[in-house]
Amino acid sequence: MKYAALFVTFAALAMAGAADAQILELPGDPNEYNPNGMLLSHAVPGSYTSGERLEVVVQVDFVDRDGLTAVGVIEQIPHGWTFDGMGNLSTGVTPNIVPQVGASDVLGFAWITVQGAFPSRFSYFLRAAEKGHGAASIVGQGQYRTYGGELYSDVDTVVMQDKVEEDKPWCLFSCGGGTGEAGASSGDAVMVLLAVIGLLVWQGSRFRCNPVDGRNE
Repeated sequence: MKYAALFVTFAALAMAGAADAQILELPGDPNEYNPNGMLLSHAVPGSYTSGERLEVVVQVDFVDRDGLTAVGVIEQIPHGWTFDGMGNLSTGVTPNIVPQVGASDVLGFAWITVQGAFPSRFSYFLRAAEKGHGAASIVGQGQYRTYGGELYSDVDTVVMQDKVEEDKPWCLFSCGGGTGEAGASSGDAVMVLLAVIGLLVWQGSRFRCNPVDGRNE
């Protein structure tokens, strides 16, 4: 009965968007909270583009696969991002229960078929928020049961950079303006730059070298 209860928990997390789930930092001996050695890892692009789709690859395995009765993965995604469907990559048995398209904040995945399911490698798509906020993190944690209480993998975190911020050219002056943002407009920046060049030319004209004795006039 307790195994069925855990399965229902994983199913509820996946179907409802896992709004109440939490990623747990687990200090102490991993042999106590992860005796079967659950291994969770992610692969993501190095950067993302606001409003666009990106693929997340998840790999799950166990050092000891014996006795598994329930397995799930919780994924905490950036605020404003949404689940946009499963990807095409699959190795082993992929999760039987997955989030609904449009789910946000925390996603839940669960396996109905546990025995012989691992290692499992699958992918899913996320839709980034329309407006980027710099670095974005995905934090994942595995949960499972054998013949006792709930057990956990270590937390796995991956970070992506905002591609717009990453590709932004270096600018001597603030490049805002014209849209209600703070900073000088591009025309103002050009005028200031010309003024600086003029000042440097004027300063240089004050110190002319005397070709006879090499002294500055």
